[in-house]
Parts: sequence; C-alpha cells; structure tokens
Amino acid sequence: MEILKLSHLNRFIRVFCRVNPWEAIRDLINRIVHKLVTKSRFYVYLDQFSYPICLRFDTSDLAILRQVFMRQEYGICDAIKDPKIIIDCGANVGFASLYFLNQFPNARLISLEPENENFQICQMNLRYYKKRVALLKQAIWSHPQELIVDRESYGFGTEASFQVFPCSKGQDSEVMGIDIPGLMSKYHLDTIDLLKVDIERAEIEIFGKNSAAWLSKVKNIVIELHDQECEQVFFNALRNYQYEIRKGGELTFCSNISPK
Repeated sequence: MEILKLSHLNRFIRVFCRVNPWEAIRDLINRIVHKLVTKSRFYVYLDQFSYPICLRFDTSDLAILRQVFMRQEYGICDAIKDPKIIIDCGANVGFASLYFLNQFPNARLISLEPENENFQICQMNLRYYKKRVALLKQAIWSHPQELIVDRESYGFGTEASFQVFPCSKGQDSEVMGIDIPGLMSKYHLDTIDLLKVDIERAEIEIFGKNSAAWLSKVKNIVIELHDQECEQVFFNALRNYQYEIRKGGELTFCSNISPK
C-alpha cells in the first residue's frame, strides 16, 4: 500500500492558502483515501495457507475471495482422489488455483489468465508454488487464435467478467488463444484429472467446437455456466458420456466422466 507522500503535503499547503482550511483538509483526505483504495494491493492471511494472498481494493477480488475461501464453492471437487493434473482456465487472480494447490498437495496445475492486470496479481499469488504451477498469460479457446480482451461489455464490467474475442481486421492482438490439445501436447499430458472452466461464455467456443478430440481425456470438470446457451452447448458436448453431476453456488461439477 502507498503511504502519505511529501507531494501530498505540498499540495495541501498550496490549497490551504487559498480556500477554507476545513474544505482543504477534507479535500486532501478524500484524495489520499481514494488514491490508497482504488485498485491498491493489499494482503490477507488465511489460517489454512502458509503465504499471504494478494488482492486489490475497489475490484471484484474480494467477492471472489469470499466465493472461493469463505463459501468454499470449489469444495464440491474435494472428493476427487489424489488428482495429479489440474488445468485452471480463467484463473483470474489465482484464488481457485490456490484452493486446489492447498486441497490437493500432490497436484500439478496449469493456470491460464489472459488479462494483464489480473495476470500480474495471479503471478504474485502463485509465486510461492512455482514448482507445482505453470502460469500462462493466454486464453483457452477452440483453436490457436489471436484474441483481444473486452473489459467493459459483459456482466458488470468487473475484473472477474472480462471476455476474449477473435481480433477483427486491423485490431492488435492482446493475447494468444490456445486449445486443450495444444496444452496437453505442450506439457506432455495423457489425461486431465480436473478441468476448471470459468471463462465468461467462452465455454461456448471450447465445448462447441473440436471438443470431441479431447473430452475423453478429461476425468472431471468444474465449470461456471453463464447462461442457458452455455448450458446447452456444454451438456450437448457431454451427450455421449456418463458422469455424476453436482451443483454448488455458481458452479457445476461433472465427475467420473467416461464414454457411454
């Protein structure tokens, strides 16, 4: 966090000399508080974790922290027996990845986050687990594709609702999309024990195209389905598979997936 700087004091002295002193004090306090709070980073310590967790004021980080660690919505996955490979698609600032790292001490994670500021916080949160985590500034997609990040159009425009789209003609790419087979090839994976998906409607893309090429290699999926179309595409992709299903909060958990 930032502290009161000499420049703040100099500004206060200049303002104090020409306006009502109480108004000057109030103005100074408002400016300092706003500067301290708006997207400033701070740390929290949770009993079950050995390391501090970084988040930002005035963002969706605190709401996601409550969802993951207080309400423990990913607890619906706890029954998985000793998973070795977990892929976190849409890692945001890394809270779900941290939950899985703590819950499954033998697991190795591959976490993907496309948005730059989220990625930076995610890096800070996962830096203590470097031997177990590969963190990629990429977006999961149906095929390799240059993408842009839309930070305003979807949901409430919060840091947890950014979307990615293919670049239009003349647009500069912000991030590269990668598909599940590409990830599996990159990290020499035969199977995925848990696929976590929270990608703000891009599930339509990854489960609507080419999913037959890799779904048989996934044992469990925990996903946030964002609307009826997303549900339809996801369950249609699983139509040739049998699985157990549970729901917790905003999440849908399909476990023990196997061909019919």
